Amino acid sequence: MTINHRNKLFTFNLAASYNIGSYILPGETTEELTQSIDSKLKVTICACTEIIQGVKSEKFDLGLIEIPLFDDELLYKEWIDDELVICSNIELPKRLKKEHLANYKLICRREKSITRRIIGDFFEKFDISYESFKSLSEIDNITAAIQAVKWTRPNADYPTITIVSKFVIEDKLKYKELFISRIGEEAMMNKHYIVYSKKRANDSTIHNIITQLMKSIN
Repeated sequence: MTINHRNKLFTFNLAASYNIGSYILPGETTEELTQSIDSKLKVTICACTEIIQGVKSEKFDLGLIEIPLFDDELLYKEWIDDELVICSNIELPKRLKKEHLANYKLICRREKSITRRIIGDFFEKFDISYESFKSLSEIDNITAAIQAVKWTRPNADYPTITIVSKFVIEDKLKYKELFISRIGEEAMMNKHYIVYSKKRANDSTIHNIITQLMKSIN
């Protein structure tokens, strides 16, 4: 639906990271956002680095990111607390210890990725590193990593695992296609942020969208 907004055809350009755009926004949340601004909503799914640059250049009106990329030209609002979990296609101990990992084959993000760094920082709290695992396979696409874990031959002695957002695998957990574990007693949390330009700090449409997004997590 496109309407006349301030005597111009108006489209609100929202950018979201892959996980957010594919698993959190679709359906009711997107419909409610459209209704909150009574105009056309265009959602672009892209990398968080592209979202930051797009908001700065005014290509996007607002962005939703899942990694902490901060820029002085932008405003940030904390949004969703996401949990990163270990997933496998067989049931493993619910709480993993360092000695378990020596037998696990980990499918992880590429070495210079921000997600890999975030997970690595969490590992350090438990005196764990990527070298703690039996083997590593690197992959760029998280969907491919999940599919690789799902369809690998189950092996209780040397299980294949990956670390993903719990949002991404909710359906697979529901139907017991995948199972989750955690390291130690502390959850591996990852904050999602709403980001927009300081130039738009007083924009009513921006604030309507933010209000609706904050409602969606309650």
